[in-house]
Amino acid sequence: MADILFINANVAVEPYPVYPIGMAVASRALEEHGHHVVQYDLLQQERSLDKLITTLHNLSPDYVCMSLRNIDNVDYFTSHREWYLDGYRRLIHAIRSHLPVPIICGGPGFSVMPQTILQYIGADYGIRGEAEEELPRLICALENRNAPPSPAVIEAAPLPPSRQMRPRFIPQLVNYYIEQGGIIGLPVKRGCPYQCAYCTYPIIEGKKFRQRTYADIISDIRYLKYECGIQQIFFTDSVFNDPLGEYLHFARTLAEAQLDIQWGAFFSPRTLHPDALEILKESGLFAIELGTDAASDTTLAGMNKGFTWEQVCRFQEEADKLQLPVAHYVIFGGPDETPDTVKEGIDNLSHFRNAVVFAFTGVRILPGTKIHQRAVAENIIHAEHNLLHPVYYISPHTPVEWLNETLTNAFRGNRMRIFPPEKGREMTDVMKRFGYKGLLWD
Repeated sequence: MADILFINANVAVEPYPVYPIGMAVASRALEEHGHHVVQYDLLQQERSLDKLITTLHNLSPDYVCMSLRNIDNVDYFTSHREWYLDGYRRLIHAIRSHLPVPIICGGPGFSVMPQTILQYIGADYGIRGEAEEELPRLICALENRNAPPSPAVIEAAPLPPSRQMRPRFIPQLVNYYIEQGGIIGLPVKRGCPYQCAYCTYPIIEGKKFRQRTYADIISDIRYLKYECGIQQIFFTDSVFNDPLGEYLHFARTLAEAQLDIQWGAFFSPRTLHPDALEILKESGLFAIELGTDAASDTTLAGMNKGFTWEQVCRFQEEADKLQLPVAHYVIFGGPDETPDTVKEGIDNLSHFRNAVVFAFTGVRILPGTKIHQRAVAENIIHAEHNLLHPVYYISPHTPVEWLNETLTNAFRGNRMRIFPPEKGREMTDVMKRFGYKGLLWD
């Protein structure tokens, strides 16, 4: 059996550091096949190449695996400097200069454009999608000298719940992320059946919701609470409230487990069953992040959201009744945006007095998305455009300088309206210095 060093290469810390759940899941899968795995987190190790090289020499692994969570920070204003692929490439070069072993990459960032990223960063192999089965299979093939020639990308099909692995949590690493951010992310299900214009979730995780078993989720939460002392969890599903109401069954199961955990999640206004928020609050829901994404019916349709502004307002009203804090994420400048819809959107948002709004300019164009197709059709980019570096869709009907000035003026002086995104980072940095943790917008 092989010795494997598994590196979480993510160095993004905004709005808070994200626990490397993908590395934890894939590590357990490798261990189940008899391999010895050391999980190594760049953030925990202060991004130090010297510490990494020392670990390489001490362990002398047979293989190095790397989880790549992000390509950039998808912020129109700062993604040119928050672009992470050069860092991954330097990391791989440093590893190769000290140890000539196969390097295998994966993760959500990698899976967005695997062939292009693999070529750019110079790894040997990549796995697109869920790695629980394909990664051990690739290691076995490498051990038996019958692996495909490198460089190569292995396509992994979405796994049914019965074949999904639980994470292998490392208590010291959990404690680090609690200390840094105060909250740990955990999936309840994978996949997304929706077709939002910009989104890569269906590409990465498949086009159907696949609910994890309740027993596995509750076991994970129980471990995190009683072994690691966590008090808050963020469920990292693409959309927590599925149309069939499975989320309500899970919430009742969570309440029955009496774990006394606070939790938040991403929601959609598209689906809200009767008394849903009340049931969820009783199970520990304390904060809602809403994938609103646009602020008028015209731009909601342009983003292919599948719901109306009336549904957004209804969701907000239900949350207000229960005093549940809500954060709306809204992108201005998307498909069919005009100066009139910008003004309409700002006015619509002004009625949400008890909600935080994170506003963004433009849509990061990623391959395989509807926004990519539209950008090509409108001659914003050509079909073969290399999208490794950030490119943004801005409606041709809305001058970007005017848009940014209008949003800045509209939200100036309102601490519940965050624009540009850098403003939010400045606010959270101040709160962190005073010792606040968790979902700081709340």
